[in-house]
Amino acid sequence: MVLQAGNPLVGGTMLRRAMMQSPNYSLAGKTGWTVNQDGSAVFFSITAEGTITATEFAGNDFVFDSDGLFFYDGPPGNGNLYMTVSIVGGTDPYGNVYLPGVATYSASGHAQILGDQTIYGDNYGNYWTWSTLLQATSGDPLYLALKGPGGNYVSYYDANGIQHANEPGNPGVVESWHVPSLTGGWNQASGLTIQYMLMPSGMVALAGRIKAGTVSAGTTVMTLPAGYYPRNGTISLKTRNVSGNGEVQFSLNTSGLIQYQAGAASGDTVDLDVLFAISMTN
Repeated sequence: MVLQAGNPLVGGTMLRRAMMQSPNYSLAGKTGWTVNQDGSAVFFSITAEGTITATEFAGNDFVFDSDGLFFYDGPPGNGNLYMTVSIVGGTDPYGNVYLPGVATYSASGHAQILGDQTIYGDNYGNYWTWSTLLQATSGDPLYLALKGPGGNYVSYYDANGIQHANEPGNPGVVESWHVPSLTGGWNQASGLTIQYMLMPSGMVALAGRIKAGTVSAGTTVMTLPAGYYPRNGTISLKTRNVSGNGEVQFSLNTSGLIQYQAGAASGDTVDLDVLFAISMTN
């Protein structure tokens, strides 16, 4: 055999082999190595230093490429994607829709809760948390959501930054004011109608002006419906006595009863402008 000058022994124009293999190469036994003429190669054990450049790393149950890191429950396929790390969302080659950031997925392939971060806690054991990468009731992925102390989603933002209404069964993110019925001889004062509403943050707002009736401690002034009072404990509400320029104290219990406690005389005008945190589940 004559070799032309300048031609490498392996892969040159004069000498070509279908493959080069180590003596112990075995695909079934997963030993040795092979370098094939078509450019493919198999190595069952590699120790490398320096930079390894590739457009994709694919394993038995994962794929790392320019789109991100993809982990599967078994061989990559449709419906078994369980975790991704990606800058932007998209669809993998197997038809699985994935979200931006770090996300885990349920058996149905939809994003589920990755983690919560408490952003507000009141004195009654109620907490508000931001949750990322949630699954909506309809199966649509969410990007960021505010979860109330009852575990319900007060509001959420999708991947496009659009704010949506609450979970079904809860008051909407933006709702109209409600006018309660007054009891215990307390009445509406002129000018500012007493009313309440659920704020987008999950807080309840009371606003308006009332005239004091019975001022015995424990007198029920009004009753709020489910979803507007605490699951546990009693909330203290402190407001202004317009007539006496002092502080009037009310309480809100787990039955939705707003009860007078102290600070007013019968006939006094009282501002009831307060904002308080409650559980969304009663």
